[in-house]
Amino acid sequence: MRAVINLEAVFAVLVILGACGRALSPTSPGATDSTERREWLLLLLVIPAALLWTLTFPLVSDDFIHIGFALHFTPDKIGGLFTIPAGDHFFRPLGYLSYALDALWAGHSAALWHLATLLIHFANCALVYLIARQAGLARLFAATAAVLFGIHGSRPEAVTWIACRFDLLATLFVLLTLWLFVTSTRPGSNRPLIYASALVTAFLGLISKEAAYVLPVLLLIVTEKPLWRRVAPFAALTGAVFVYRWHLLSGIGGYQTSAHAPAIFNFSLLRTTNALFLRLWATLFFPLNWTEPAQWWLLTAIGVGSVVYVILALYGRRDRRTLSFLAFAFIAALPVQQLLLIGPDLEKSRILYLPSVGFALFLASVLQTLQKLDWRIPAAVALICFQAACLEHNLITWRGVALIAQRACDSVAAAMEGNRLTVTVDDLPNVVRGVYFLHEDMGDCLTVWHGVDAKRLRENHTDVVYHWDPQSETVKSTPGTR
Repeated sequence: MRAVINLEAVFAVLVILGACGRALSPTSPGATDSTERREWLLLLLVIPAALLWTLTFPLVSDDFIHIGFALHFTPDKIGGLFTIPAGDHFFRPLGYLSYALDALWAGHSAALWHLATLLIHFANCALVYLIARQAGLARLFAATAAVLFGIHGSRPEAVTWIACRFDLLATLFVLLTLWLFVTSTRPGSNRPLIYASALVTAFLGLISKEAAYVLPVLLLIVTEKPLWRRVAPFAALTGAVFVYRWHLLSGIGGYQTSAHAPAIFNFSLLRTTNALFLRLWATLFFPLNWTEPAQWWLLTAIGVGSVVYVILALYGRRDRRTLSFLAFAFIAALPVQQLLLIGPDLEKSRILYLPSVGFALFLASVLQTLQKLDWRIPAAVALICFQAACLEHNLITWRGVALIAQRACDSVAAAMEGNRLTVTVDDLPNVVRGVYFLHEDMGDCLTVWHGVDAKRLRENHTDVVYHWDPQSETVKSTPGTR
């Protein structure tokens, strides 16, 4: 599988070089909008059609931790989100407030929690469309960018996993800031008010997740020429939030290594080069969970998608927009470069959520520059079908593992309900086929979803011991040693 990923990476880089190797001729025909044809509106319906079935998915892993926190959240805890260091070494208060608000109406319904996540994702897709239009893409290709972002194959972890709320919120406010910022530069707009609104949304993004810290750089590349003076307040705001975060966490915080040091300082030139220049593009171009066998329809879609990529490399043209969108994807990936070595199971693909905005805009921009006009729409449809096939393949895997996790939690809960038995659960994996499992979350699942006291889960000397059986992917019980 690593050989396959390396092949994907080389292929992706060649496509990028091909598409960006020839400048757009001033006489090249461009795409125009039609006031009569509304196919682009129908195209946007692909996003909910591909994702609404995730409302039926069970929850997994950290979902139970965040929902449990939200269900017991009270207004007096709001201040602590901004002033008390979080145990996970992150500063993301807006994400936790978002969970608390959703708990008021979602309660213990997995479907409603998924719906809340989908609504944020749909809002992000709409913002991708608006930004594409601001950049000069025709309606059809702006809609293509929104759809490619909305159904990108990496969406299962980012959109189906409730614990990824932080990524969705950070992207929401980054995109909203970009749109407001560009709007504030246009004549005829209420510039001071829109500019001030952009500063507010920028702050909201910065307190959602660290991915938003690249915002000042993104602002420099979304306009015709870098507007240094207008971007300076955003850079100052980002610096101020970063300094406060450093003070609150007594350091840079973030993911920790096994030696309890910040993972971001675990730098390797070879690994970072591989991550940013190969693995990033391999996963964006071919977002596939290879731990599951590929069905005939997926293999067909891979073939069709590869052909379209070759067409883009041979007949696509670059302009400033194309290079800006490519830079968007690269810059958005920089804060998470230490996590970018995504493997065949797509674990950690959530970190591609913001970079995939630039990738989707890049593809739509190249599609619009195709010399052969008759190829533009068929190529766009073929790429959408390819990403939809990747998404559905990956969602099938996610749903299957989520059902396994639900059955495991239900089995243990059934043994503990109506009695005082104590239980040990051994060897639960952290990840199963790229989906986060119940390694440290069985207690939260029992408490949040079944009302069972998690204190009855112990490491030894219990009435019943449950062992994970990797062959059958179930938990099996044996008598304890109590």
